[in-house]
Amino acid sequence: MLSHLECDIDLQVKELRDIGDDMARVILHHQQDGSEPPKSLRKDFENFLSLVGCFIIEFIYIIYNI
Repeated sequence: MLSHLECDIDLQVKELRDIGDDMARVILHHQQDGSEPPKSLRKDFENFLSLVGCFIIEFIYIIYNI
């Protein structure tokens, strides 16, 4: 069961990363054209990385009792 969870998480992270790469390409094209990127771009991967960062900070806080 644990190996299935690892596989599912890996695939979901890959999907988020692919979406993030697509959004980065859209932003790059808009910057090259000199126009503003759309405000409706998805930020799933950015939000995921922010969440991971929060967990790491909390983990360090718990481990070292800062």
